[in-house]
Parts: sequence; structure tokens; C-alpha cells
Amino acid sequence: MIRKQLNRLLTAMLAAAALLAVAPVYADDARETAAQLNSAWDAAFNRQDASALAKLYDAQAIVSPGNGETLQGRDDIAGLFQGFFDNGLHDHSIEVIAAHRDGDSLNQVARWQAHGAASDGGERPVYGGILSSHFHRGDDGEWSLRSHVWNMRQ
Repeated sequence: MIRKQLNRLLTAMLAAAALLAVAPVYADDARETAAQLNSAWDAAFNRQDASALAKLYDAQAIVSPGNGETLQGRDDIAGLFQGFFDNGLHDHSIEVIAAHRDGDSLNQVARWQAHGAASDGGERPVYGGILSSHFHRGDDGEWSLRSHVWNMRQ
């Protein structure tokens, strides 16, 4: 009887240890996946390709660009980014702060930075802030943004 209980306890402890050993792998996987998705996003932005950028979003995605408003859908999202490009925004980069993946859902908090058009004096303003985004992996295995919210530091 005691031997049977000890075997159960040992089995439970080994299972718990295995789960704890695997947890950092999932965290690393989430960060790596987020970094890869961000790299594709930055590449489309830095090509100033609003259409390609919009295709990275779910058809009904919601974006809040830090002004208290929201946009929904690829057409509105493409229009937003085209406006940024038309006003000289470029050299965008995203750095993951934290990422969490649960099956086909991935959430991240990250820092973003972009440069504006040079002023008459030649200075290029630098913009940046924090973003939060939610990705979903579809049945086709492809990830798309469902929600993208950011702020801008003053």
C-alpha cells in the first residue's frame, strides 16, 4: 500500500518536473514566433506596401492607432498605413518585450519605433511606443493579426 502511494507520488513529481522543464521552451517558441511575425510586418512596412501590410491582418481585424479610435478590416487598415507612408514614416522596427502562446493564439507586448520625414533642418523625428497584438493561426497554418493596439510616447 505504501509502496503504491510512493510510486504514484514519484510519478506525479516526475510529470510536474517534465512540465516545468518544457515551459521555457514554449515561452521561447512564443518569442521566436512573435519575432518572425514582426519581421514580416516590418518588411512590408519598410517597403511602404500598404496592401501587403493589410494582408497580414485578419479580414475583420481591429486596429487602434493610439488616438482613441478603432479601425476594422483590411481596407481601413491599408488606408491608415498608406497615410503614414504618404507623410514620410519609415524605418519601422518592433522588439518583443513578452509573448505568450496558447495553441493557435499568440499575444505579444512589444516596443515599436519608426522615423519620420526629415525636417527642413535635416532632422528626422523618431517616434515610438508600446504595442499589444493578438495573432491567430488559421486552419491553413498561417498567422494573422486579429487585434493591434499601440500608443506613442510623447
